[in-house]
Amino acid sequence: MISIYICEDNLEELNFLKDIIEKYIFIEGLDFQIAYAFNTPQEILSTLPRSPQGAVFFLDINLKNKMNGIELAEKIRIYDPRAFIIFITTHEEMAMTTFQYKIEALDYIMKDIPDYTLRIQQCIDNILAKSQHSTSSCGTKICFSLPEKKLFLSPEIFFIWKQMVLAGLPYIHEMVYSNIMRI
Repeated sequence: MISIYICEDNLEELNFLKDIIEKYIFIEGLDFQIAYAFNTPQEILSTLPRSPQGAVFFLDINLKNKMNGIELAEKIRIYDPRAFIIFITTHEEMAMTTFQYKIEALDYIMKDIPDYTLRIQQCIDNILAKSQHSTSSCGTKICFSLPEKKLFLSPEIFFIWKQMVLAGLPYIHEMVYSNIMRI
């Protein structure tokens, strides 16, 4: 599950953005969840998990706080170098500043553009594609490709139960043997 964090000082905008994202996740059946949606950078920083996880951050630039969205992104980037950062703002002139801070934002979306919702959805799709690509090499994991989904299991998982089918996957001497039995 990929966690999404939102930081927007305007409560109406925060709820609108949250609603767009939640609806898209639900309709598309995506493995994302909004972990937190706050209106101050301090709240976002205080809720970050202890280990970096490549989370998604939708950040406003002007947070009407002593820390703006770019400075927040800089702190997030130090904490989680693989985080996906998307700026949502009305400040077009600040786009180049993100390069000065070396933030490597995935996108910079203006709130007043006609395709605002579409751009947010495209960001989520882009993140999904990048996440699937980064996990496409299984290493020591067991991989299954299902219609429109991939399932990655660690070697500690020995059995999978689904609709009266037991798939035994014993992990023996660094080799994986598969056998499927119908019950």
